[in-house]
Amino acid sequence: MNDSPSTARTPGVERRTLVAGAAWTIPVVATAVGAPLAAASTSGPTVAFVNGPYSVAACGTLKDIVLKVTTNGTASPTAGTLVSVILPEGLLWSDGTTGPKALPTDANGEVVISGVKATGTDGDRSVSASFGTGSALASVSVASSAPVVFQNGTALPPLPTGIRAVTLYGNKDGASVLGSDGHLYVNFSGSWVKDPIGGVTQAVVIEQGGRNYVLSDGTVFSNGTALPPLPGGVQVVTLYGNKDGASVLGSDGHFYVNFSGNWVKDPIADVTQAVVIEEGGRNYLLSGGTVYTNGVALSPLPSGVSVVTLNGNRDGAVVIGSDGHTYVSFNGNPTGGWAQGGTPDVSQLVVIEAGGRFYELSGDTVYSNGTALAALPAGVTPVTLRGNKDGASVIGSDGHTYNNLGGTWLQVGTPDVRQLVVIQAGNRFYELATATTPC
Repeated sequence: MNDSPSTARTPGVERRTLVAGAAWTIPVVATAVGAPLAAASTSGPTVAFVNGPYSVAACGTLKDIVLKVTTNGTASPTAGTLVSVILPEGLLWSDGTTGPKALPTDANGEVVISGVKATGTDGDRSVSASFGTGSALASVSVASSAPVVFQNGTALPPLPTGIRAVTLYGNKDGASVLGSDGHLYVNFSGSWVKDPIGGVTQAVVIEQGGRNYVLSDGTVFSNGTALPPLPGGVQVVTLYGNKDGASVLGSDGHFYVNFSGNWVKDPIADVTQAVVIEEGGRNYLLSGGTVYTNGVALSPLPSGVSVVTLNGNRDGAVVIGSDGHTYVSFNGNPTGGWAQGGTPDVSQLVVIEAGGRFYELSGDTVYSNGTALAALPAGVTPVTLRGNKDGASVIGSDGHTYNNLGGTWLQVGTPDVRQLVVIQAGNRFYELATATTPC
């Protein structure tokens, strides 16, 4: 519809000015339909949004927005009186333009704005309208499109209708996601395949070896086959696993492994963190401030330093200490001690299982094996740190993935990335982005 008054009568919108509108819908703040919203006063000019609340899907078209204007709280202005309406960023008029428009009233002092469209970004926006000294705001809520999974920057097909990707996984063969319906979906050949097990709350997808483990209603499944329950009524708290079998942290504070059909209880009690190495037969446990490697206690960290975050690879344990430094113990010798890394104030740590690399985030700087990498492009800071044997990867503050494989950060085109999985061997990465391709 054009941005000009319409003389045609429309059921329920009698003699109102019909104006082609912008693209985003925003819910009006808790106002009953037909009740004026946020009129400025009753002694002078007033403006009100009368048919909120407003909401719309990303890339969708908002319902007609109806404004009521008066000169003194009751009297309608002369037909054709101009009202200024401003759409916020993320909403478009029906002709695709942005910015303010002056729209005429009809004989009843009403303006009907049609065809407002939302862009592909979700969130709440405010539409404003003013006439003389009167003004009003209306909130429009834009719901995001279903998250999209990308493989190496290329969008994969959407999940089945009504299913949203909640948690992203992946391995060298393809992407996997936990769907909003509680099922695991895998995409190894271009199409999503739904795992029949429902009610999944945790999942582990093994990078090498074609295995996945899921937790559903207290039961652990290995590639769709239910494993026996833990002994003595112990419940699963956290699910782990590697190519050899499933592992869990139990509600009794012990670690359990199942490599041959039965759960084996580790004797170390009060475990608070665990790391299971996919290849190499190692696990690391943190109990009472002590790190254990395959059941053997490592020497303590330097005096006054405690373990904050436990990590490791097939060569040894790696931790972030309470002093903000990384400590490594690669010789597996309980008396060998910990080597302190030089990077201060480490907030995130990624340890590569094979290849002898680790990456640290300190402030806005990424370090590779203790050496600072170049800064991200101007105005962009690292938010989430990832990496593999070839280099570091991050989600930047601008919502893009950046890879640094040769000393320079390269931006991936995917917008609005919320989750990132980098495969440690195989040159693959997967992104979960809330934004769709352009509307």
